[in-house]
Amino acid sequence: MLRSRVAVLCLSLSGCRPNASTAAISSTTPTEAAPTDSPRPTDSQAPALLATVGEVTIPLAELEELLGLKLRKYAEHDREAPVTVATRYRRSLAERLVRHAQLEQACDAAGVKLSPTRVADAVEASLRGVSDVAEHLRLRAETQASLQAISRASLCEGELVASRVAPVTNEDLAAAYDGSHAKVVATEGWVRLATAAVTPRSAGLPASCNDYLHLYRRCVDERVPDSARAPMIEALEMSEKAWREAATNGVELDESCTAALNAMKQATTSMGCVWERSAAQVPLTKDGKAAAVKQAKRFRARANAKGADFAAVAGAEGLAMTPPGEFVPIESLDTDARAAIARLKPGQVSQPVSTDLDVRVFKLIDRESPGALPLDRVRDTLLKQIQADREKQARASLRAELEQRYPTRWHVEIEAEGK
Repeated sequence: MLRSRVAVLCLSLSGCRPNASTAAISSTTPTEAAPTDSPRPTDSQAPALLATVGEVTIPLAELEELLGLKLRKYAEHDREAPVTVATRYRRSLAERLVRHAQLEQACDAAGVKLSPTRVADAVEASLRGVSDVAEHLRLRAETQASLQAISRASLCEGELVASRVAPVTNEDLAAAYDGSHAKVVATEGWVRLATAAVTPRSAGLPASCNDYLHLYRRCVDERVPDSARAPMIEALEMSEKAWREAATNGVELDESCTAALNAMKQATTSMGCVWERSAAQVPLTKDGKAAAVKQAKRFRARANAKGADFAAVAGAEGLAMTPPGEFVPIESLDTDARAAIARLKPGQVSQPVSTDLDVRVFKLIDRESPGALPLDRVRDTLLKQIQADREKQARASLRAELEQRYPTRWHVEIEAEGK
């Protein structure tokens, strides 16, 4: 089954507030079909079911558990989730459960069998590189069971989509080339590059120290009045400078930074700061850029050594690695990058190039003369593009078909956003 049956957690979570998570869920009689786009309640009794999808019923407890996890971060900081946020979570989670139920039935009907080992491998792949799985799940507001359900649904959908995608022929490739790449002319030539970047998270400090510096700065910028920011920012910069000096001397900082991070969480809770990692890019500080340039030069020296593996050295140095992509026009690169690769031959590594966000080092993989790229240079790219387009169309067609084959009958109202 795509979904495990779970207990109601939202009602037992400390700080889970009814008006933000469950007050807007009211019942309909099981025998009346509410429209999928606007389900309506008809009585006040708390229902046991969220929805019936085709022949599968979804317990309301499944939605309440997932919703409780999503809203827990607000309760942990003694904050009430905004109604619009709770509503958006309710709707997206309910739609996710419905989609899983539709895919479950479609795969059963198509004879698609997914072994437990294959599902487990998919879950493991989604966690690859994660050192603290429990913390990762907490930040994502998911569980092992919900990850299994997501992975199983993704595998199922992939099998159904693959069965609908026609193979790409040479004629397809030639037609795509004539309609796109044959018309694109690079006046300065083309290059394929691999890129290694020293980011704030890799500029000489442990992740816990970077988390402290960046999350504390975000807290100050968002929650502290302008008149009071200067001394706090000055203290933060002094901490960063001291940590970088200590790191240079081989001092282990992870434990100290973790303690500082936890202490600052407690100290700023009343300010409304939410201490969670953000995917947003953070500019390098002045000291951070100096450390990043030094690290990038060290990396370049190692990567330029005879027989060195660019990607392997980048991984060993903790740099963010971007593998070679497709050819790009040289004129599309910024001025500093163009200057850095101007005299490189394939296989050579550039000098570091600084930006506000990172310090980059390029490896030239290949060059092509000015003009249009020949078909053989873009065959793999075109193949991937055509396959991706066909998969996208097949996925959209499949989802529309699933809505028809396995219609949804709601037993609760998922409140409209903004109400």
